[in-house]
Amino acid sequence: MELFLTLSVFIEIFLLAWIEKKLWRTYFTPLSFLMLPYGAALLVTLVVEGRFGIVPFYYPSLIPWIIGMPLFAVPSWLWFAFTRKKSSPKTPDKRMKTGGFLRWKIVLTYLIGLLLCGKMLYLLGRTNAGIGSEKFGFLFAGSGFMGHLLVIGMALVLFFSASLKNVRKQPVFRFDRRNLSMKCAILLMLVFLFIYQVKSWILLPLTAAFLAYLISGEIKLRVSHLAGIVAAAAVVFFLSYLLIFVSGNTLFPKSATLGAQLKSISGLWVHYVTSGTFGLSMDMQNGILEPCDWRYLFPPFFGLPADIHVPEWFHTGLNYTNVRGLIGSIYVFSTPAGFALLVLLTSTVCYLFFELYRKKKTFYALLLYAWLCAALFMGWFDSYLSLLNTYEIPFWLLVFYGIDILLEKATAGQGKKSLSLRF
Repeated sequence: MELFLTLSVFIEIFLLAWIEKKLWRTYFTPLSFLMLPYGAALLVTLVVEGRFGIVPFYYPSLIPWIIGMPLFAVPSWLWFAFTRKKSSPKTPDKRMKTGGFLRWKIVLTYLIGLLLCGKMLYLLGRTNAGIGSEKFGFLFAGSGFMGHLLVIGMALVLFFSASLKNVRKQPVFRFDRRNLSMKCAILLMLVFLFIYQVKSWILLPLTAAFLAYLISGEIKLRVSHLAGIVAAAAVVFFLSYLLIFVSGNTLFPKSATLGAQLKSISGLWVHYVTSGTFGLSMDMQNGILEPCDWRYLFPPFFGLPADIHVPEWFHTGLNYTNVRGLIGSIYVFSTPAGFALLVLLTSTVCYLFFELYRKKKTFYALLLYAWLCAALFMGWFDSYLSLLNTYEIPFWLLVFYGIDILLEKATAGQGKKSLSLRF
């Protein structure tokens, strides 16, 4: 039974990815971005389960994914059947590589950085919580005006990171100082995201930018890129926990040496990779302890507190986990019929953004699709559909687009060269 379920998952991933490539002539579809990272996380889970003090894996917890992945594929197949004869994808708009008007975005980034720096200095003089602690991160930008400023900063990190490669190709943007200013703006926002101490919000905009390069064909996927993704994620993870250690947070014993902490952080890295698969495994093994209420999957739309969706905590042998993965989260909070419906609706929305990018092939359409794919890419870990930031980032990207349109009209009215900012 265990072998059958395991083989079923990996055979499904292979076959569905192959069908996606045949239909859309690319691997960079929503289904592929959901399945392939989950397959990698599951592989790590199966290697470590029952070893190193880690709990055994409950194989029936694979069933939601075995059912969910083909369900997620259905809108892809239907969308292809209805659109293949009606339209063909446009070629990329060569006049619109970056979206233009970088200067105001760079200035905005530094203004946000100045405000966040002021808040940080204010907290250092008013609280005993050290930088790197969860309490300091929450007080710093966990809610309110500063929280929204940090989200705008995340949107800017995504925009700039996805523009770096393109900027060099556009004569109108060939200014070394401006490129340097953009890179400094990215680093500035990343520093504040580290202080906020939520690793996913550091990784997601950078992941989305990398996926934008892949989707647009700016770079070709190689093994070195996959190794780079793993290495970059590991660096973010280690630096995040080292900041906690240096701050003297009680997560680590004060008497422990740096070498011992690095060993502990390595264990936490394995825990982070496997927390979604083990979380669903232990939850199903205990009979699913969460209430059957799909509103917990989308608290921003029902005025619920952001943490009301948090499932039960389980100890995996390395640490506690409260995540279930994207498909797992939908499964534990819904009935069988609700599970099928929500997976189909989620997939339909994802393929709408996929089709938007295929038809428009503009920079902002690319960013919206890449952001959505980054959220799916993290589906092995948790469902990011329950978090306000997942929806707020696209909102701010659309605001950037609107401002750029107004600036384009203003420059066109002055007889200056238009950048043809079309969505």
